[in-house]
Amino acid sequence: MTVVDQLAFSKNALNQYVKKIEKLIESEVANEESFYADFRDLLKNFFKTEEFEVIVVPKTEGKRDKPDFIVYMDNIPIIHVEGKNPYDPVDKWLLADTTNRLFDQVYRFRGREDNNIPVMVTDFISIWVIDKNSPNSKESNHQIKTKFKIIDDSGTSWKTYSGIKLKFESALNYVCEEIVISISKVSSMIPHLVKYAKKLKEEIIQVFREPSNPMKIYLENIRNDFLESIFSSDKEKKFQEFADLFAQTLIYGGFIAWMRFCKEGNSTKDFSFGKATDYLPFGTFIYNIFADMLTKSSPNIRKNIFEKIERIFQSTQFEKITQNTETLMITFYSDFLKRYDPEMAKERGIVYTPYPIVNFIVRGIDYLLKRSFNRSEGIISSDITFLDPAAGTMAFPCELLRIAKSIFEKRFSKQPGRINTHFKEWVKKSYLTNSYAFEILMAPYVLGHF
Repeated sequence: MTVVDQLAFSKNALNQYVKKIEKLIESEVANEESFYADFRDLLKNFFKTEEFEVIVVPKTEGKRDKPDFIVYMDNIPIIHVEGKNPYDPVDKWLLADTTNRLFDQVYRFRGREDNNIPVMVTDFISIWVIDKNSPNSKESNHQIKTKFKIIDDSGTSWKTYSGIKLKFESALNYVCEEIVISISKVSSMIPHLVKYAKKLKEEIIQVFREPSNPMKIYLENIRNDFLESIFSSDKEKKFQEFADLFAQTLIYGGFIAWMRFCKEGNSTKDFSFGKATDYLPFGTFIYNIFADMLTKSSPNIRKNIFEKIERIFQSTQFEKITQNTETLMITFYSDFLKRYDPEMAKERGIVYTPYPIVNFIVRGIDYLLKRSFNRSEGIISSDITFLDPAAGTMAFPCELLRIAKSIFEKRFSKQPGRINTHFKEWVKKSYLTNSYAFEILMAPYVLGHF
């Protein structure tokens, strides 16, 4: 898979397209092929990087079974587009009981299930996007994922519909999202991961409902590693809670492993879940998930969920999203949960505390201990107890460690060999015995152990 820059139409591309189509229709001599060049140029405006090529397929002998337009990426076809005359009854022709050739064309253009190529249909006024996840059968109607008009032809002067640029871009991103995906910030990464986390949760719930499913034993062994008190006493709800925890933790664990993998200088495109355990703490819940999931999960989950999640990580530009690694994991969890389960995020009051505020609060505590409570050593005083009653992903306990380390570094700046010795002694005798952090949600609790 090739990583490309974000795809989008230029500012006036659609307005220029509308004017050209209006002029052709007003000529009253245009046929279907008259519109090809303008529609091809519109697609080229979207797929503008060198990896792509948009061609009009010539209507020559031997090519009648091909679509009117093909979008290639690195010489591989990724989208088929079939054109029809303006105002042709496309909706009717996509039904299974039709005798029109469009139904059969879409069936053939989509291809086999293991090599399904997304298909779009256009009459150059409107767009029909065929649902790429629906069955491709001659016995059932072609399912339409989305349909929209590009051109508002209701007035004397034609124009684009309001919001059509975003709608058209979303449609094109949908048809090629599994092949073309480029992520340069966490906020763009999260919606893709949420999509497959939800699918994984539902698949796991289904596994627990099937007594003969071989994956059930693998999941039960992981679940039984936790105390019974962690989950609800209701059996059905217990499955849902575990499925929820498993799905979220796989995403978080994958994110952590991917970051550590890339930090070692590895190329992001070489990351895979098979390499994840090399970057996760041995014996932890997250490690156990990744250790056996590729061999003990079902082929369907591996192909349709795990491989898709891997592809998202492989397509993310590590250098651009890791400019502030201190807060990245915290913001990732907070933003992910707001999309994955907004009701829970609201109900539990999950709010990301920006790193500067966390840093300010911990430094403020250090200052007040020295000034107002007669503790000359501040936060590293041996008789201070720390409590975080809603710890989330442990932002405050971690910042306490960072600032404590900086205090020892400053104290022994002229004797650097003593820094780690004294810091480790403080961690063992004071921090680990006098620091308490509580969290009622399992996913951040597990994540916080990193």
